Amino acid sequence: MKYVNPNSREWALKWVEGSVVGYIKGSTPLNILLGRIRKALKMGVTLNDIDILLKNIEVDPKYSTPMEVRRKKIEELRKALESLKEE
Repeated sequence: MKYVNPNSREWALKWVEGSVVGYIKGSTPLNILLGRIRKALKMGVTLNDIDILLKNIEVDPKYSTPMEVRRKKIEELRKALESLKEE
C-alpha cells in the first residue's frame, strides 16, 4: 500500500471523495461535508477538482447507491457549493 501524506492534495481528494459518498448514503451531514471541502481547498484542491470528482461519483458503477439518488444529492451539494465560490 502506497503511503500518502495526510497533508497532501492527493489525500485531501480521497478524503473529500469518501465524505461525498458518505453524504450520498446519509452518514455525513452536508455542513460537515462543506467544512471538509473548505479544508481541502486550503490543501491545494480546486473547485474544478471537486466538480470532476462529483461527475465521476455520479456515474461510477462501483458505488451501490442508485444513480437517481446520487444525482439528487450531488445536485443539492452543487447548490451548496455555490456559496464557496463566492468566498
